[in-house]
Amino acid sequence: MTAPGRRAAAPAGTRGLRAEHVLLLRAATGPPADTRAAWRRWRAAGGTLDALDPGAARLGPRLYGALRRAGVDDPDLPRLKGMWRHAWAANQRTFAGAAGALAALREAGVPALVLKGAALVHLHLDGAGDRQMADVDVLVPPAGRDAALAALHDAGWRFGPRHLGPHLVARHSAPLRRSGAEIDLHWYAQHEPADDRPLWEAAVPVTVHGEPALAPCPADLVLGLCAHAMRWDVTVPVVWAADVAAVVAGGGVDWDRLVARARAAGLTLPAADGLAFVRDELGVAVPGHVVPALRASHVPLRTRLAYRSGLRSWHFTRRLPVLYDHWRRLRALEEPHVAPPPLVDWLAAGFDQPSRGAFARWAAAWPRRAHLPSGRWRSASTSRAWSR
Repeated sequence: MTAPGRRAAAPAGTRGLRAEHVLLLRAATGPPADTRAAWRRWRAAGGTLDALDPGAARLGPRLYGALRRAGVDDPDLPRLKGMWRHAWAANQRTFAGAAGALAALREAGVPALVLKGAALVHLHLDGAGDRQMADVDVLVPPAGRDAALAALHDAGWRFGPRHLGPHLVARHSAPLRRSGAEIDLHWYAQHEPADDRPLWEAAVPVTVHGEPALAPCPADLVLGLCAHAMRWDVTVPVVWAADVAAVVAGGGVDWDRLVARARAAGLTLPAADGLAFVRDELGVAVPGHVVPALRASHVPLRTRLAYRSGLRSWHFTRRLPVLYDHWRRLRALEEPHVAPPPLVDWLAAGFDQPSRGAFARWAAAWPRRAHLPSGRWRSASTSRAWSR
């Protein structure tokens, strides 16, 4: 492992992670001796729980278990225990709500696969309090999207009008809520449209609050965690690295499959950046050939530009290459559920504009809005859409 600090040669997708994030991640994921050493260094550098940014605060429940196993006696241990218990209680409500959605999908005959955190908590972590879940990501086949939305609507799940009509075509998922519970219904596993049939074929069974479902195999889960984390967000993503470390520590990752899936899905750039970070900074046992194989993969120029643009804060000219790359990906699929509309209509939907004309007027006014102080001209709905 390298010493934590400002890393000039850090993978592009992880440069938002600071030295304190690295120390906390080492404390949360390392063996007992490394946990104790990293925690002492974080404390010596002036680290306090009150000063944690939102991304680092999500590590609180994981830190509690790691510090307890390492025999660390710290005055903040009771607070960390409270964070763990809060996460456990919140997750019970979250998983209970998700189970209702899974039951509605099962009764409608729509297959369902839980992604990211829900798969991690149920298959790779010690307890339901180790990682708090704001929602549960549920994947359905693209051809089952409309049936899934209808079944969930009949079961009382609702989503905002921004995700209806023309806007839905430019999405890979949509959030739905019912009685305080929330799920994110996916018809593509990632923001980047791809053929997810291999993910379904290698899926493993899982039970969410008594309701049967499927989850990604370890290789596909690691790939999905890296791909989701390597994009800009208002909150610097931190917990994803601990999630990857937990999956790898559990064994069963088919690394050759991960490389092949990353290439097929066009996700070699985020996979390489994420795995290089956890290997170099956290000592995660990533085989030596994996990152070089990912970096040597051919990536179209448009995809490289979209990836680099997606790592920076929301901006009209940065969002354009991302939307264009997604449009080209969807067009390249052999059997897309919904053929993408003409590019200008796709861009209008991607920017939450109701029509071509509205998009043209909105885009024409952008240079004037771009000179306003940051954040004053962006609509709340558009900012939320990009932060997801």
